[in-house]
Amino acid sequence: MVKCIKVETKKINETKNKLIKESLLDRNYKFLKADNFVYIPVIKKFKNYKLFNKNLEKVNKKNLGLHELLEKVVNKKHLDHLRASLEIIGEVAILELGAALMDKKEIIGDAVLRSNENLKSVLLKKGGRKGTFRIQEYEHLSGLYDYETTHIESGIKIKLDPTKTYFTSRLATERLRIAKQVKPNENILVMFSGVGIYPFVIAKYSKPKSILAVEINPDAHYYAEESLKLNKFKNIELRCGDVREEHIHGSFDRVIMPLPESSLDFLECGLKLVKKNGIIHIYVFSNENKIDEVVKNIKSIVKCNVLDIVKAGQKAPKVYRYCLDLKILE
Repeated sequence: MVKCIKVETKKINETKNKLIKESLLDRNYKFLKADNFVYIPVIKKFKNYKLFNKNLEKVNKKNLGLHELLEKVVNKKHLDHLRASLEIIGEVAILELGAALMDKKEIIGDAVLRSNENLKSVLLKKGGRKGTFRIQEYEHLSGLYDYETTHIESGIKIKLDPTKTYFTSRLATERLRIAKQVKPNENILVMFSGVGIYPFVIAKYSKPKSILAVEINPDAHYYAEESLKLNKFKNIELRCGDVREEHIHGSFDRVIMPLPESSLDFLECGLKLVKKNGIIHIYVFSNENKIDEVVKNIKSIVKCNVLDIVKAGQKAPKVYRYCLDLKILE
């Protein structure tokens, strides 16, 4: 028998959020629905709620994948035709759902929250990223209305709030790829550095002399500073501002430009700051049939060798995030 409180169906989310905030929700058991009420498992007495003892089904401790979760709320024969994805950033789950699943978004959000005992909030992506700061709009689906979290990537702790900053965990492999190219004693510039993940990964997995990271979003810069304290790197300088307006002295062996939406607009700035025979890693969005045109356009601007062209994620059908590794020859 499991200790529970009895709550009106319309008050489930409100009550559950309060229980989570006070660490009183028993995540080992599923909720039990009964008419217009729900029995919620609790660790101990909560406020003035009466305690009940109920036989509740245990939660499978295995963190279910999104496909498995959807099987519980969607007809299996239609499942393969429905668009959905899940990204977990620290204690926050971010869902992306196609139109056919929108009428079940709250049910799916609640299932995601209960499938992983380490989660505190579930958000739904709405539209694309907007503005200079690349902020994503979200809808709250389940859990706490508190999105600040600590995400661990490649052994590095990153503090952030995904509703205030740009960050995706899906570039972890790509960031390691860049870091492993860095040679000892390089001076590196990371433009559009966000919450600092590129410079931190480079500092941990290579031996640069120095890394200058410049980010225009003050919230992202704040979290980068907090994460720098957490990870105790000594050779990273963080600046908040427009990289084109910062008074940056000297030149760099390697420049990283992870802003695929408009990085080509900043290419001239990057070229002024990179050494001859230095490397620029520039990210672009491109249709896979037009990436050769992008390369041709860059070569019309600067004499360079293209060392590699790497797909680093998909934006839309046939449209990818590419990283162009360029050796600058002049």
